[in-house]
Amino acid sequence: MTDWVQMMPGVKRRILVDGDQLMLVQVTLDAGAVVPTHQHVHEQITYVLEGHLDFKVGGELHVVRTGDSVHMASNVPHQVTAHVNSRVLDVFSPPREDFRTTGPGLTTANAITATTTASVEAQAVNNPPTTTARHWYGLDQPKPQPLKVVASVDAQVIRDDYKEGLWLGKKGDVSGNPMYFREAIVFFERVIQYAGEDPAYVEAYNAMAACYRRIGDRVLYEAYKAEYEKRRAEIAT
Repeated sequence: MTDWVQMMPGVKRRILVDGDQLMLVQVTLDAGAVVPTHQHVHEQITYVLEGHLDFKVGGELHVVRTGDSVHMASNVPHQVTAHVNSRVLDVFSPPREDFRTTGPGLTTANAITATTTASVEAQAVNNPPTTTARHWYGLDQPKPQPLKVVASVDAQVIRDDYKEGLWLGKKGDVSGNPMYFREAIVFFERVIQYAGEDPAYVEAYNAMAACYRRIGDRVLYEAYKAEYEKRRAEIAT
């Protein structure tokens, strides 16, 4: 195990195991930290120990939380945004030779400046952390935050996301598998971005509350339910 190395503002790493063909690295990211788009020849698998992050891999968005994982194939561009203080395990094959030094692991690291929470909101959905993450980082009773509304949006895409979330929720009801509810939440998160422009999308808050209730997160269930009731009342007036 090596000492911690500051890769860039809000991001540090340490090598846990350095093998001939594999390397296991622990990385911590502060809330609001962004690892800019980069790529490397190494295949990478990331497992989220604690937190809530967005991975953009080859143009595809992966919203991950505690217990989730994501795969980056060799030479595929990827970027990471942390919504809350997060800890991850990265597995690289072959090992990262550049990590065996004490310097930053990305060639762009020296050019990176601190990223504010406001800039993160402009890049991705800003949702409350999971129950486990709240306990770990001492955050209690979070509330859903207002989301950045994108001016140009294809209404059909949003309707499709909402329908996909509902379908996944029904699959979860039938199968009893919480995985479907977690996948549904990802779609509802995107829909909620546009709730400010279209009152119909406010229903996504209620759907999010239902999903969190089914996976046993009472705090987020109550938070999203309260937000739903609040927005419904605003529409009624």
